[in-house]
Amino acid sequence: MMLLFGWYKGYVKRKSIRSYPAYTIGITPRLYLTAKGGRSVAYTYVVNGVEYKSSTSYAYEAKVPGGRYLVKFSYERPNNSQIYLDYELPEHLKIPEKGWAKPPYRSRL
Repeated sequence: MMLLFGWYKGYVKRKSIRSYPAYTIGITPRLYLTAKGGRSVAYTYVVNGVEYKSSTSYAYEAKVPGGRYLVKFSYERPNNSQIYLDYELPEHLKIPEKGWAKPPYRSRL
């Protein structure tokens, strides 16, 4: 039953991001070890003045701490997000308060 709930929760999150996509910059403040011995990277991002926190599996080429990466989130539910650790963004790039409707510099994600 727990496995089914976990799958459903992930499905709802992915559907929300796909249906209401927006983009912003996520900052990677730290790396941590998971209970199963894996690695995860924490990331934070701000939408409409509210800071959100999440994490993802660690990509060894990611800059931690202090990396700036593209985050795709649901503008309907901004706490639903996905970070692209292969899509680093420059320091000079300014972030709109509500995020971008399309990712900067690249047309497809």
